[in-house]
Amino acid sequence: MEQCDYDLIFFDAFGPRAQGEMWKEEILKKMYEGLKEKGELTTYCAQGKFKRSLKALGFEVIALPGPPGKREMTIAKKRAQH
Repeated sequence: MEQCDYDLIFFDAFGPRAQGEMWKEEILKKMYEGLKEKGELTTYCAQGKFKRSLKALGFEVIALPGPPGKREMTIAKKRAQH
């Protein structure tokens, strides 16, 4: 993945308990690096550990009500670099 190519990543992998390798911080870092400034990562995952990892990488994390069948979803915005 080249750096800063994407405006939006919709991450719809199975959850961390079912597919843990897809939720490792090294994968999240690659997604962060691939996003343009102010780009967004959107997912149905709302796990606390996951959101803390996003914040540690520099994302602004926003929790929103989820669609039917999901209590919550997460939007992570890449902060503007100054």
